[in-house]
Amino acid sequence: MSITVVLGYDGSPAGERALDQAAGEVRRAGGGRVVVVTAYEENVAYPTAASIEPPFVPALAEDELELAEKYALELALKAEERLKAAGVECEHVVSDMDPADALMTAAADHRAGMVIVGGHRHGALAGIFGGSTTQRLLHHCALPVLVVPPPD
Repeated sequence: MSITVVLGYDGSPAGERALDQAAGEVRRAGGGRVVVVTAYEENVAYPTAASIEPPFVPALAEDELELAEKYALELALKAEERLKAAGVECEHVVSDMDPADALMTAAADHRAGMVIVGGHRHGALAGIFGGSTTQRLLHHCALPVLVVPPPD
């Protein structure tokens, strides 16, 4: 049996553990592939040192957007390199959509059997203000979602 696993990858320690889990799922299934998804959001305000009123500034300038896209691609290629070294077939998707939307879109486009993400420990207010990618996936993804906890 072959499986396609969509992996949300951000380069964090939890993301590294999720990558290992995705490779393991493909091996346990007897084959398949991992679709590595990295995302950056075009219409999000990020804090900068020049911000007068932290933490919000206008949406990313074009050069910042290019840097965000480049970084997302570098992350995807890093994950691909690790997966290929482990003998796992893989490909990547770099998206400028909201991370949860990017993962659900990739899962549908690639007919995935599951989505794997690394969990992050957030403060109590994180869920109140906008929620997390993991929460959105758990509530809206039509596929099984495996959340790999961060290392202790």
